[in-house]
Amino acid sequence: IVNDNILTPDTIKRALAAYYVLASAEASSNLARYDGVRYGTPRHSSSPLLEDGTDMTALVGSLEEQVSSYRARNFGPEVQRRILSGTHVLSSSQFHTHYEAASKLRVLLQREMMRAFQDVDLMLTPTCLSLPLPLPLPVTPGLSDSKNDTELLGLDVMTVPISLANLPSVSIPVRIHNDDHNLTDPENPGSRLEDVIGLQIFGPSMSESLVLQTASIAENAFPE
Repeated sequence: IVNDNILTPDTIKRALAAYYVLASAEASSNLARYDGVRYGTPRHSSSPLLEDGTDMTALVGSLEEQVSSYRARNFGPEVQRRILSGTHVLSSSQFHTHYEAASKLRVLLQREMMRAFQDVDLMLTPTCLSLPLPLPLPVTPGLSDSKNDTELLGLDVMTVPISLANLPSVSIPVRIHNDDHNLTDPENPGSRLEDVIGLQIFGPSMSESLVLQTASIAENAFPE
């Protein structure tokens, strides 16, 4: 157990927002080069039709329109969402309050992680704070798709801080018994339903070997 005076819960919670601010900004910047002229697939190799059947060749005029039609045709909804979010946080009005603040939090998180690893060799956390979601993913009544997507992003709260701090980590499956005795395994009537959760093992920088060795031992200790 790490002292919360060293690795504060507030920093961990804010790391989730900081990560997506930085990830969206990097996606927006890096994907700006894919304009169909210098980078990307040639126009003739992809369909001129959008998903709704619109013929993009009829809309192509200026260079700006050509780039827009190429990106609309080849970038999916999630990529477009990241680009729009990243462009917003990199704008002059939002740069200091969003991108710069997220960058400062990343440095703060890295320092707190370094202090925490002065007392321990490795850390173990759940990969996710909830049990595995059923497929297809549930949709919360009354919420739009964007709000449901936001809820799903919140499930990354345990993995994002490790990525933001540039630390090596691995997640292994661990089988547990479900505490709800009303749930039974349909393939084995009378038996309790089991769930598989993720156990995340991570360590300080340059500790990949120790992390993988520990994960191998843990997998043998928690056989499927």
